[in-house]
Amino acid sequence: FKISFGIFKHLRQRQIKTILKIHNFRYECSRFWLVSNHIKNNSFCFACSNIKHKKQIFNKYFQESYLKSFISILFSKRYFKILKSLNISIAVLSNFHKQELVKSGIDQKKIFIYRNPLSLPLDNRSYNAESNYIVYAGRLNQAKGVEELLQIWNKTSLDDLKLKVVGSGDLKNTLKRKYNQQNIEFCGELDLEDTINEIKNARAVITATKMYEGQPRILTEASHLSVPSIFPAFGGMVEFFPDDYLLKFEQFNYQSLQSKLMYLKDIELMKSLSLSVKSKIEEVLSDTEMKSMFKKMVENDNF
Repeated sequence: FKISFGIFKHLRQRQIKTILKIHNFRYECSRFWLVSNHIKNNSFCFACSNIKHKKQIFNKYFQESYLKSFISILFSKRYFKILKSLNISIAVLSNFHKQELVKSGIDQKKIFIYRNPLSLPLDNRSYNAESNYIVYAGRLNQAKGVEELLQIWNKTSLDDLKLKVVGSGDLKNTLKRKYNQQNIEFCGELDLEDTINEIKNARAVITATKMYEGQPRILTEASHLSVPSIFPAFGGMVEFFPDDYLLKFEQFNYQSLQSKLMYLKDIELMKSLSLSVKSKIEEVLSDTEMKSMFKKMVENDNF
């Protein structure tokens, strides 16, 4: 709601080339009147984490307000028409997101993959495959799969490793009481610099998120720092890692997650994965690739 749609009219009248970057799926989640068209066959939405309640009919996108949800639907319907009809270039963060837009009826010739650059300073510290901890960093809520992660961590025999949990959220107090043990450390909410320092010195970072992640910030930053990640092969996350990457697990298959955790014991493997994730992220987010794609968007003559 921060800008009027009238801006598109003025841009078109002045024949100004327009590139619109989309970071999330809000346009899709909030453009339907019926919740069944939003969440469809699942119990919750992988894009916004809204839950479908029993006997719910209206798509109450903002759970605290019917009025705000009504206005949002009107707004999103008009916004989606603009995405489909106007002669603009649309930038998204992954091929997965591009294909979702195509499925929704938007011409693929106007959609480009243009990722977010990383702005971390250079660091001469080498990866420590023998570090005694791994890191989860993010919100502590149901959609991020933190409790499932902690449950599996408890079942895995990694006595020489600690799981550091960085972040806050509505599950914080519940999880701290339930998983108050020596091999799990709740670090609370840290600033970016302190979070990056924790990642730099970790053996790996980990997430069990249940949601689509456009460009997973923590994972890409870890790769930039040569730290491997354990993550669910879901949405566009796999595009930021090598095709044969060993530490990705099947989404919602927590036995698969447990098996991937066991790879943390293999020091030589972790050293090898460190090199591969660093190489891949440099390829995916290279300045040359970014400049090339931006040029294509600017020179797009299909619309």
